[in-house]
Amino acid sequence: MKEPFVAIVLVNYNSHNFLIECLESIYRLNYKSFQVIITENSEKNQEKEIEYLSNWLKEEMNIEINQKFKELFTGKIKKPGLKIIEEKDIYNKNEDTTSIILIKSKENSGFAGGCNKALDYIKSQNRFDFVWMLNTDTIVEKNSLATLIEKFNEDEKLIAVSSKLKYYDKPSKINLIGGKFSDSLLKMGYIPLGYLEEDKGQYDKDIKIDSPAMASCLIKLKYLDNVGYMKEDYFLYSEDIEWFERMKRCGYSFGYQYKSIVYHKESAITKKIKKLSLYYYIRNKIHFYLTYYKATKYKIGLFISITRDIYGNIKRGNFSNLIIIFKAISDGLKGKLGKINL
Repeated sequence: MKEPFVAIVLVNYNSHNFLIECLESIYRLNYKSFQVIITENSEKNQEKEIEYLSNWLKEEMNIEINQKFKELFTGKIKKPGLKIIEEKDIYNKNEDTTSIILIKSKENSGFAGGCNKALDYIKSQNRFDFVWMLNTDTIVEKNSLATLIEKFNEDEKLIAVSSKLKYYDKPSKINLIGGKFSDSLLKMGYIPLGYLEEDKGQYDKDIKIDSPAMASCLIKLKYLDNVGYMKEDYFLYSEDIEWFERMKRCGYSFGYQYKSIVYHKESAITKKIKKLSLYYYIRNKIHFYLTYYKATKYKIGLFISITRDIYGNIKRGNFSNLIIIFKAISDGLKGKLGKINL
């Protein structure tokens, strides 16, 4: 039986060091029916980021491997080719199934926009069965993709399956296994499962989740025609939650595969844009709940959540953040979305 062909999607934004270490682990996977698709979102630094990638492919760059993961990086890998595609050409047919495909984005359209450009290319090729959304700040164990695919045999309604995410810096601790939705007024929303817990095997079983972990999420491509793509006007934060909400409302379900281990550096990129991250987090949270959870109890829960965000910044002495939070609240209530400059 023919193995499903997988598109591995990476969105790069000024993160070549993370990207290259991630690729080093990807090309050691024990599952070989895949092709890597990179959306290069780095705007002003785009050519420099491509140069770093090219140097790695030509064996002109040495990377330091974290010694905690030396077993994942044993042996020499055969480097793939590189095919660079302008954004305007993503709908053109391409017979190259082995090279890394790099899409030069005209502008940084955020994580959602980067993923959507890759999806446009993937759908136009008519040869992929799954798409693996993977953060650039991850490294993967060798069986992580094969075990994700195995999970889809259990339920025809599965649209997405996520890995067990563990911390790159503290591999004994869990970063995330997925989310459970809580309608408690004091803690409303998607509660992260496993977050910061010591991994003692407590999640090494089937766990029902209400949202997958987007940092490593395998999606059945044929179902996306019914769901659509991610909302680009969220730009940053909650675009994945909104996408999964639509999947759920289309009747699909999610899975978690504890055998698939991925190590995550968690927010290593968004830490560089902290104030913008805060704005998008608050604004998009408001928009999400006012769109999908309109009942009064959800509005009360949202109010409590925002109040907690305000109090937390005051307690930490981050008074300059209050202006950003109040702008985010105002824009969220007005339904204003899209990319902004603060």
